[in-house]
Amino acid sequence: MASAFIRRIEAERRALEKVDREVEFADYGAGTSRDNRSADEMARGLVSRRRIGDICRIASKPPRAARLLFGLIREIRPDVCLELGTCLGISTAYQAAALELNGRGFLYSVEGAAPLADEARALLERLGLSHRVEIRTGRFADVLPDLLASHEYGFAFVDGHHDEQATLGYFAQIRPSMQAHGAMLFDDIAWSDGMRRAWASIRADGAVGRTWTQLGMGLVEL
Repeated sequence: MASAFIRRIEAERRALEKVDREVEFADYGAGTSRDNRSADEMARGLVSRRRIGDICRIASKPPRAARLLFGLIREIRPDVCLELGTCLGISTAYQAAALELNGRGFLYSVEGAAPLADEARALLERLGLSHRVEIRTGRFADVLPDLLASHEYGFAFVDGHHDEQATLGYFAQIRPSMQAHGAMLFDDIAWSDGMRRAWASIRADGAVGRTWTQLGMGLVEL
């Protein structure tokens, strides 16, 4: 069953990479490592117009990293998961497939760009996994408080706002809502000097137990 889900998700990825249609949305992230966006720019969001195919190739987790994420969910077997940064839903689908194979669990995913959230919802519908996921649209800062007040999480994947202070803030904000022995995965921990500093600070936090890094991602057990 695992291989069947992976084949279907990767077929969807290949199809999305061929889509020429453009979407316009407000990008609340840090942009590329060369953009050096200010906190004010990220808070306001910068209007971006991009092809679906380009977004899929550039922003979606590549297959090896996505399979690693899938394996973590299968191993940890969380009841409730959190994802910051849905994008087109490739990583979301891998997590949802793992929950489906686990026979339990639900994922709340947050995406700042409404057109991308719509594409991700459609992807999950095509894969028959929409019952495992709720995608909420909005800035992380606006959406997170309600999610964190309403649930405890066994797993959290922080991806989508690769800024030093923002990443440290998400760690501090999410950690109290993590279950005992839960795990948090941070993406692109070596993406910039700031992200490397953020990861070092998170690893050194007294609440953190075992940590590891692989494929540009860092996991902390709490």
